Amino acid sequence: MIKSLFASMLLLLPAILFSQQQEKADSLLAAIRHVKHDTERVKILYELIEAISGSEWEGYNDQLKELAGKNSRALPAKHPLKKFYLNYYARALSNSGVIAYEKGNSAASLPYFRESMQIQEEIKDSTGACITAYNMASSYLALGNAPVAMDCIEKSLTLSTDKDKKALCLNSLGIISEKTGDIPAALDYHHQSLKLREELADKKGIANSFNNIGIIYFNQGDISAALDYFTKSLKIREELNEKREVANSLHNISTIFSLKGELQKAMEYSRKALKIQEETGDLKNVAASLDNIGVLFGKEGNLAMTMEYAQKGLAIQEKISDKGGMSSSLYIIGNVYNKQGQIAKAIPYLQKSLQLSQETGFPTKIRDAAELLKDLYKKQGNDAAALKMYELFIRMRDSVLNEETKKAALQKQYQYAYEKKEETLKKAQEKKEWMARAEQEKKEALQKKESRQKTYLVYGLSLIALLAVAVAFLFVRQHRLRARQQNLELEQKLLRSQMNPHFIFNVLNSIQSYIYKKDSINAGNFLSRFADLTRMILENSRENYISLEKEIAGLNNYLELQQLRFEDNFDYSIETAPGIDPAIIAIPPMLAQPFIENALEHGIPETEKGHIRIRFSLRETVLVMEIEDDGIGIENAKATKQSAHRSLATTITAERLVLLNRQSSEKIRMEVTEPEPGDRRRPGTKVVFHIPYTLV
Repeated sequence: MIKSLFASMLLLLPAILFSQQQEKADSLLAAIRHVKHDTERVKILYELIEAISGSEWEGYNDQLKELAGKNSRALPAKHPLKKFYLNYYARALSNSGVIAYEKGNSAASLPYFRESMQIQEEIKDSTGACITAYNMASSYLALGNAPVAMDCIEKSLTLSTDKDKKALCLNSLGIISEKTGDIPAALDYHHQSLKLREELADKKGIANSFNNIGIIYFNQGDISAALDYFTKSLKIREELNEKREVANSLHNISTIFSLKGELQKAMEYSRKALKIQEETGDLKNVAASLDNIGVLFGKEGNLAMTMEYAQKGLAIQEKISDKGGMSSSLYIIGNVYNKQGQIAKAIPYLQKSLQLSQETGFPTKIRDAAELLKDLYKKQGNDAAALKMYELFIRMRDSVLNEETKKAALQKQYQYAYEKKEETLKKAQEKKEWMARAEQEKKEALQKKESRQKTYLVYGLSLIALLAVAVAFLFVRQHRLRARQQNLELEQKLLRSQMNPHFIFNVLNSIQSYIYKKDSINAGNFLSRFADLTRMILENSRENYISLEKEIAGLNNYLELQQLRFEDNFDYSIETAPGIDPAIIAIPPMLAQPFIENALEHGIPETEKGHIRIRFSLRETVLVMEIEDDGIGIENAKATKQSAHRSLATTITAERLVLLNRQSSEKIRMEVTEPEPGDRRRPGTKVVFHIPYTLV
């Protein structure tokens, strides 16, 4: 699969039981050890990437990228497998971009995404390009380039072919719009996404939309509306038993109750979130919940519990190198020491918090740490340090205030525009409905006036149409019956040509001979081969296309039985050119068999050992099949043999080709080369088919 980067933000990926994943992965790993052709190896590597969890899939993606890339570069532009390998190479590149992003290197991910996108646009893989554009948006957003991220999502939305992907793109546009302060656009996008998800009955998507809309209302200060949407989201997520998402909703609701001053309820929801996060191993959010619970204890005046929970959170954050989380925990611990009057212990924690906040670029955290350090340095009499912290506090405070003022002004502006737009749309809708009613009344009056004049005309045209349909139906039916009859007759001729009485009699006679000789092994072997051949002929005669692998297996079986019939008076070879994968190439069945029988009946002399050679090769989008013997040719054989057997190979094959070519714009061609009458040098007969094949 192509990995999706918005999974963490949009909660896209379905939950899969580990045991099911592991079972599938083990099966694929066993299969890949026995694969002979690169096409099958590429497919299995692609499935392994989807089946294996953790970081192990990265190694298989590297193998896929190397193998698909090597083959795509080696093949000429018009080779039928060129697009196949390019498709998988582009997907592997997109996955490499995801790997770089998830390791925190968003800038390094972009070259992978760009190359993948270029290939997918070249081979017209709109599904792959849709996902790659979607992933690219995450990298640009992480780099702070929201406008380009929006462009990428809009491109992904344009390429989306189903409602599910469109809903995801609209949801992402809503998230980015909210982050850039365009609240009306954000709500509009989220409501469009919600509508599509409701049409799809996508409960998981509906819950995500409710959660995102709740975040918008929360950031706008409407905590009642936010609580309503968070509660709706929680209810659906609990029904779906999505533990991580349930914990996310519980945390959001806890924040609402904390702001409302309902600390007991806030504590209750935070503890529920923490329990689930511990069960799922979500360490980053476990630490965040521990900090939140500690802060709630602090609001109740229990500083000892605040310290205990903050230290637990800090230990986890240090283990996973979460600098942003560490800066918060260190600040909480430093503030507890400050409230306890232990200034000497508080300062190191606050200094470390300030350092990490500066490294991670959080202005509000820098502001808070600098303000508290300023007060502590002043209490210690360290005026120089206090002044330095005060200056830093003022810069950060002004920066935050300016940013918040700009955001608030922008939000007011957008809110006004949104409300005005709603009012305009409402008036326009009322006017549209009034005009629609007036137009409808006018149409009804006109229809009544004209109805009498049209009645006879409609009846007359209907009768003519019915007659035309009846005639057309009878014509098409007759044509289909005739075509079906031709197909049945051709199938019977083909079966008769393949299972002629001489062949059946001689095979059964040979089997009988082995039975009389009590050679049960050979008798059973040839009886089994004869049964397999009969079954294959009956099955394949009704198929328009079969794999080249099946065709070769049938020819081998047929020729081995014919060797038994002719007492090894000939040998044969079947050759496949390099680069051909018989398992994925499909051709019409049994084109070669009638000409092999011709060679045996007419071309191979009775006194000398003959040879039949069958070759398969590729020429751009055409499979070339050659059947060649070293006999004297059909016409020369007829002049010397007085056999009652009459070969139907050329006639049957010509009729088959006419029917097959009617069904396709690309035609199958046949060429027959044989010696001139009277030429006894045994140059042989050569039959060449040019077959536009398909892939299985």
